[in-house]
Amino acid sequence: MSKLYNRAGVSSTTSGTGTVTLGSAIAAGVTPNACSYLTFANAGVTDGQVVSYLILDANGAWEVGTGTYTSSGTTLSRTLIKSSTGSLLSLSGSEQVFIAALSSNIVNLTENNTFANINIDGLLNVNSGQFTVGTGVTDVFYIRDTDQSHAMEIDIGSNITADRILTLVTGDQDNTVEVPFLPKTKHLTADHSISSTTQTEVTDLSITLVAGTYRFSYFLICQAAATTTGFTFSVNYTGTATQIVSALSWIDSASTAATGSVDDTTTGTVGGVTASWVARAEGTTTATMNTGTAGNTAADTDLFLKIEGVITVTNGGDLELWHGSEVAAATRVESGSNLQITRVV
Repeated sequence: MSKLYNRAGVSSTTSGTGTVTLGSAIAAGVTPNACSYLTFANAGVTDGQVVSYLILDANGAWEVGTGTYTSSGTTLSRTLIKSSTGSLLSLSGSEQVFIAALSSNIVNLTENNTFANINIDGLLNVNSGQFTVGTGVTDVFYIRDTDQSHAMEIDIGSNITADRILTLVTGDQDNTVEVPFLPKTKHLTADHSISSTTQTEVTDLSITLVAGTYRFSYFLICQAAATTTGFTFSVNYTGTATQIVSALSWIDSASTAATGSVDDTTTGTVGGVTASWVARAEGTTTATMNTGTAGNTAADTDLFLKIEGVITVTNGGDLELWHGSEVAAATRVESGSNLQITRVV
């Protein structure tokens, strides 16, 4: 992006359409202004910088564009944006060269008086509703109010998209506020049905993970075609899991000791024992957890089951839920069943 500098204006004796040689600063009393100007160097332009320029020729022609300043020989290359002739001027040798603001250097406001498509020297970008800190910010990005002690500090390196913690530091007391990893959810859009003891994957409830430790919960709406049929499950990871524990739980029809019969309706006085099956291993086609052989209290009726667990993984992969029937009869995990998972480390 070209640079703007205040009050830079020099004379030139260059002829033709080539790179213009920059002369001395325009003295006071010389047209077009009655005030003196600075040379590009005195205005702060450094070697190799791109600036926006205006050339006014003694013959009335003008040219605006961008050019690269070269301190050795004091020259300015010319890339045309617009001119009175529609092309690079063939300079007369009596022109004046200024650093000037072009339309592309000015931030435009939308009809709602909000900034749009802004790039602040590669440090801050606002575009299409997204606020981005550029690669030029390597340490800390600050947001301040009129009292600079009330600063909000965002540590560069925080990366929400990579599931890292974003750290905000308030300037008043230098307290760190950590935004934890946010839960992710998946939901089942169609029933997963099976009539086999050989399990298959409930693909809609699979989710891709990166290295870290996670807690997860599957909230399952299940049905069986017969009251004599139970449910089986396994949790699997396609990458490397160094630790995994999970537990299947349900409300049992018994009131004192679990029988393995999943209850569909429980009152305060009948049934209500919470039953569970715990696993410390992964599984796919072979079950690692099941509700037992007692079946359920109502065929083709919604039943609630839950699988909770913790998993630590060292690389990328998919967390999967596998489902089967306790006997070769139909069971279903119903649409609307869902997964909630949160990274904790």
